[in-house]
Amino acid sequence: MSARSEHASPAVLNDVEDGMPPEPIFVLGSPRSGTTLAGAWLGSHPSVYAMGEYSAFVFAYATAPAGYTRTRPPYAERYLRELQNHAAEFAGRLATERGARFFCDSTPWNLLVADTLAELYPSARFVLTLRHYAGVIQSLERSYRRRYLWAGATPVDRASVWAAVYERAAALPADRTTVFSYDELCADPDGTIARWRSALARIGVDPAGLDDRVFLRSYAGGWDDQRRTVATRTGGRVEFAPIPSVDPERWSEALDTEVRPVVGEVDRMLRQRFSEYATPPCAVS
Repeated sequence: MSARSEHASPAVLNDVEDGMPPEPIFVLGSPRSGTTLAGAWLGSHPSVYAMGEYSAFVFAYATAPAGYTRTRPPYAERYLRELQNHAAEFAGRLATERGARFFCDSTPWNLLVADTLAELYPSARFVLTLRHYAGVIQSLERSYRRRYLWAGATPVDRASVWAAVYERAAALPADRTTVFSYDELCADPDGTIARWRSALARIGVDPAGLDDRVFLRSYAGGWDDQRRTVATRTGGRVEFAPIPSVDPERWSEALDTEVRPVVGEVDRMLRQRFSEYATPPCAVS
């Protein structure tokens, strides 16, 4: 079922204050698929205002309509319209205050309302981060241990999170979507980053303004996460080297067989639709 609210209004396309509003870049995908990393890299550009996981769009178009209207207050339609307008206007104001051409929202859950965002923002760019379910399931396990209960208590629960989000990738407009593969980044960081730079140039983000130091830190476990990344600092330079995107010691054919009924259909869709969707060498294909 679509997450679009029946009360969605094109009013969100109004100009922010006096000028044209900054254009949105939505970085979306499964949680633990590299959305935070991709958003931070884009946000390092001086023309892009990084909103982080802003979350206001998925709240205004999915969470709030689902919960608020249960009580059926007489002003529900008007309230939801104003809430949806505010989600866009607030982001636009922040970006305008900083003189940015774009604002970048890297909330992974925005993929759940991708059809709504594509319709309401005809100039919006979408960056879809793809990661094979094996790596996401392993990473969600760490999130669950840190008390993020939504990440799922079992591999099947975590597979359901992956599938529920990525099944909405088919709603993204192909002509406005750039794909970032986390698995490709881990396998071939130099080549992948070069391809990403070319892709961003095509949507109006000058690659010269991007700061590769963003790749030096891990975003999986918070700001103090010391996990190894694809980047190291050598003198004043950032250099890249491959790392595994799946822990082979924690993945097996038996585990793959367990989650396959949950992920299989979405996995096939991603393979058919996105050539960048890759299976890590140590995962079961």
